[in-house]
Amino acid sequence: MSFNEKTKQMLQRYANQQKEHIHGTAEAAIQSGMQQMEGVVLTPPPNLTVKVQNNDKMILLPELLTVAEHLTRHERIVTLEHIEATIRNLGDGEGKDLVTGDGKIFTQTDEREAPHNDISSFKYECIKLQFEDVLKAGDKVLVQTYNGGQKFHIACKLVSYGGDDQ
Repeated sequence: MSFNEKTKQMLQRYANQQKEHIHGTAEAAIQSGMQQMEGVVLTPPPNLTVKVQNNDKMILLPELLTVAEHLTRHERIVTLEHIEATIRNLGDGEGKDLVTGDGKIFTQTDEREAPHNDISSFKYECIKLQFEDVLKAGDKVLVQTYNGGQKFHIACKLVSYGGDDQ
């Protein structure tokens, strides 16, 4: 058997294992009664309530809800690193890493005044970053059921780029 044939067989076995794993995970979710549905925030935290989409009678109350941390007011420890003029991939475009303080963007030939004296790179480690934004009334969210459908978890905010706000 040639090297290419062995590689093909190995890749096919791996692909089949992945299909079995995905199918098994989906089956487990179905058997556990886990469901996902769209919801709309009616009232923001701390008395968070969410209406399940297409069911005006199903209002989820705070005692039934858990919320993913990234949707709450919370803090994280981060490192900030700057390297002047580094191009950053933003997914939908590019951004240039620049130090500005007074609205001016400096180039190598500009005369620099304090506090911008030859800042080309810096790194701040173990900085506390406080996220202030929380869920707001009208936010669309992904709601997942768990604990046999007795509890509900808000996993993320939903954003539509297609203009389908319904």
